[in-house]
Amino acid sequence: MYYTKYKINKDFFKNWNDNMAYVLGVIAADGCIQARQFRIGVSDKDVIWLHKIKDIMESTHPIYYRKSDNILLLCVGSKEMVIDIKKYGISEAKSKTLTFPEMEDKYLSHFIRGYFDGDGYIGKMSDGKGNSYIRVSISGTEEFLVSLKTHFNRLFKNKIGSIRYANRCYELTFSGTSVKSFLDWIYTESKHLYLDRKYEKFIALS
Repeated sequence: MYYTKYKINKDFFKNWNDNMAYVLGVIAADGCIQARQFRIGVSDKDVIWLHKIKDIMESTHPIYYRKSDNILLLCVGSKEMVIDIKKYGISEAKSKTLTFPEMEDKYLSHFIRGYFDGDGYIGKMSDGKGNSYIRVSISGTEEFLVSLKTHFNRLFKNKIGSIRYANRCYELTFSGTSVKSFLDWIYTESKHLYLDRKYEKFIALS
């Protein structure tokens, strides 16, 4: 079933712009790629966010609810769009092969914000001595995270965190002043295109 009766902007991933970069980041993190379709799956508490993404792509596709794990799914059947997505290094086996796509610097914050909304974490941690601090972590392939870290270091002349292998995936983690620099960077020009609950946590912890 490829949902041909529904409409979508099939040229959405052909050229870079802020919205395309954001949605591509979301798919890199939370998408599932197949030969003729791609899917975005999110928690049922993020229904508004998924509708934002759907509207940006000018999609009339329905959002399905998977009761077994409380996941909402946006499924788009379009071989043409899948081919376009794969050009950016996002494939069926992206959990093992994902690479960082080449793009102009002006799109980096939007792409990374989309990826962070899908596979990023922000929270308050304790050092075990009565002190607390804010930590950000981002999951992905080692190659992807090394590139992300390199871009941040290049743009801000500031080394950001460390990459380690944990829970069957690689994770980039950082804290201290790097957290504010990173989150200010991805949110400053967001134009309200972000996952609300993650942004609100950033504001609450700032």
